[in-house]
Amino acid sequence: MTFGGDDATALAVATIALLHLGHDFEAASGAIARALAVNGSSAIALYFGAHIHALKGDVALAEDYAPRALRLSPFDSAAFCAYEALGLVHIRERRFDEAAADLAKAVQANPRFSVLYVYHAAALALAGRVEEAKSVAKHALELDPNFHVGPWEPLLPRIMAPELWRPLIDGYRLAGLPE
Repeated sequence: MTFGGDDATALAVATIALLHLGHDFEAASGAIARALAVNGSSAIALYFGAHIHALKGDVALAEDYAPRALRLSPFDSAAFCAYEALGLVHIRERRFDEAAADLAKAVQANPRFSVLYVYHAAALALAGRVEEAKSVAKHALELDPNFHVGPWEPLLPRIMAPELWRPLIDGYRLAGLPE
């Protein structure tokens, strides 16, 4: 017996575990497609769909889903996912100033999530704004004093496309995050 197959929210939430824990993008993408087939106006499915597609999937879908989610539910607690997705898409496209602006909005939407600061610091550093990046990296380390670049190197290829994880790792180092 299966549960949640006709519940857009349950399917959307499952995508996070499927990608981040199971490293199964195809299953995560399929669950988002199913969630949106069940309810095309599910903001959470659009937020999480933007997230997973920005990391490993179809950039065009990420860029479609993120603004749709923000229009449907602009004050949603998951709104940071849309800004994070857009920022990561812009890193993939090497549009680092735009990425930094998007990721600043993600940080503002969820100021307790240290990963957003790490992404923001990387985008700033890649944009050549190293002093700003170091300031943001310092704040990331205040939130997560145990953060080190090293453990991320083998993890990121499992959940991200190479055109995203490679510049992120470079950005972490440029921002002065510890090895």
